[in-house]
Parts: sequence; structure tokens; C-alpha cells
Amino acid sequence: MYVGITRAQRTLHISYTATRKQYGETLECSPSRFLEELPENVVEWALSPEAQKPREEQEAIAKAHLNDIRKLLDMGD
Repeated sequence: MYVGITRAQRTLHISYTATRKQYGETLECSPSRFLEELPENVVEWALSPEAQKPREEQEAIAKAHLNDIRKLLDMGD
């Protein structure tokens, strides 16, 4: 966090995931507690456009991205 803040020249975008899987279990995630230490007048909280879409649409987008990545990786074979 320190390196990102000190090296950003104009703006710094920080993201986090709302949920993640660990050992097959879905876990809820929260933002870093260090974000609370930043002055409120310099922080803007925003949801990504994907986070505002229905869950089914989010999953379809994620699968499409993964398929694109798989195609790129298969090109080397």
C-alpha cells in the first residue's frame, strides 16, 4: 500500500474482491483497514460496472474472459 501511494503521480486506483474461494469455501472479503486511515477528501469509493450487473451476467462475463485467456494460451501449442 505504501509503495502504491508514494509512487502514484496523479491518481491511484485500488481494488479488492467482494468474495474469494479458499480450499473450496467461499469467503467474504472486506477492504484493507489501512484505507480508513486515508483522508476522506481524497478517497472516492465506487463499484465497478461489473459489480452493478446481475450475478448471472457477471458469471457469463467472467467465463467469457477465461475462455479468451484459454484461447490465447492454446495458441502456443
